[in-house]
Amino acid sequence: MRAIWNNDEASHEGAYARLEPSWSWPKPTQPGGPPVHLGARASRQAFASIARWGHGWLPIEGYGTVIDHIPALRHAFENADRDPAAATISIYSSAGDPATLDHYQLAGIDRVVLALPPSDELIVMRALDAAQHRIRSLVTPAEGTADAARRPLKPLPT
Repeated sequence: MRAIWNNDEASHEGAYARLEPSWSWPKPTQPGGPPVHLGARASRQAFASIARWGHGWLPIEGYGTVIDHIPALRHAFENADRDPAAATISIYSSAGDPATLDHYQLAGIDRVVLALPPSDELIVMRALDAAQHRIRSLVTPAEGTADAARRPLKPLPT
């Protein structure tokens, strides 16, 4: 991916994959291309791959306990001679339970992607309105409150 983002033409010949000479435009505006977040269940091998090739982990909520695996992810970054604090964690398909979001925030989770119902516009908009009220304090804590000292979730780029 990085080769095709950074060169006019890219190809690859490996043990498991082959890419004929290919072209892709427009090129990313960010030097080196956008951050790469790898989705995987927690494992030593997955974390080693994330630390070697990616910028962060994209686990799906409900497939194991994400928070318990954060130290192993950070350790994999250390083993790859990378700053453990640079490992970004973005939970995917969260139900948006307020208590769970609080735990994520306190654990240092960077982003949470909320699940929306696969439905018509009215139902999806209602779900977005409900989610807005659940996450507002996480994104913009009121000054002078206990929430203000908590680490805000990083917004996804638009």
